[in-house]
Amino acid sequence: MLEGRNAIKKKMKRKKKAGRGKEQLPPRRWNQSDEGRWDQGVSEKGIEKGRGSSDGTFGSRPRTLSKLQLAMRKRLESGTFRQINERLYSVTGKDAFSFMEADPKQFSIYHSGYREQVKKWPRNPLDDIIRMVKKQPSSYMVADFGCGEARLAREVKQRVHSFDLVAINENVTACNMKHTPLQSDSVDIAVFCLSLMGTDYPDFLTEARRILKPSGKLFIAEVLSRFEDKSAFLKGVERMGFLKEHERLLSDFFVIWSFRIVGSGRKEKGKGGKSAMPSLKGSVYKKR
Repeated sequence: MLEGRNAIKKKMKRKKKAGRGKEQLPPRRWNQSDEGRWDQGVSEKGIEKGRGSSDGTFGSRPRTLSKLQLAMRKRLESGTFRQINERLYSVTGKDAFSFMEADPKQFSIYHSGYREQVKKWPRNPLDDIIRMVKKQPSSYMVADFGCGEARLAREVKQRVHSFDLVAINENVTACNMKHTPLQSDSVDIAVFCLSLMGTDYPDFLTEARRILKPSGKLFIAEVLSRFEDKSAFLKGVERMGFLKEHERLLSDFFVIWSFRIVGSGRKEKGKGGKSAMPSLKGSVYKKR
């Protein structure tokens, strides 16, 4: 037993002597300013054993990005947002819904970019829409077409049905806005805030007309530059059975309209019907 112990001690001394001539690695230290990586001492062997990691992180410590990396990532996300935005303006509501249904992550990317764009606006038309709805009776039922994150529903006292291509939270119902699950003549106010985005946008307005009560109201906020012929658009809306009550420009960039239903409450196509509605330009965000 004693001889075995002595043999082990001799073996350990030989290993220690053999290692004295080798270059010793300096201790590893955490340097957050260097993209969250270990400065020195992380060998391939260390990575394999879990002492470091292949992406430069250690354990559960988060990786930080340099200013250059953050700028590059922001530019990439901005480019993706513009691509999604242009696509939504150039396809039908059905195709847009299918696109988002197949990859809901695209919706999150889109709204992340959208939030960044809103910060640059001189004024957010949703703030004005919220004030308009707040002035209406609390008993009113509201349908928010293209609601995004359903901010309108959170900030008004009325009950709001929020619709968009993806249910980004529990307040939103995902659907093609051409076909909502609401009953006919069941809503007091229909809202479109920067959401007339499909090539078949007149179908969205037709659906709003269907679900509105005979005394219903329609609030629309849009980018002014989308209308090559604003009067043609207004005439088309009127042929659907609406009467314009109010028009207001916001910072020469947005326009807000308030309409009310006229007649018996039934859908009134008039001559030409929805097919007479003009096409609208896409709201394209410039590369910066």
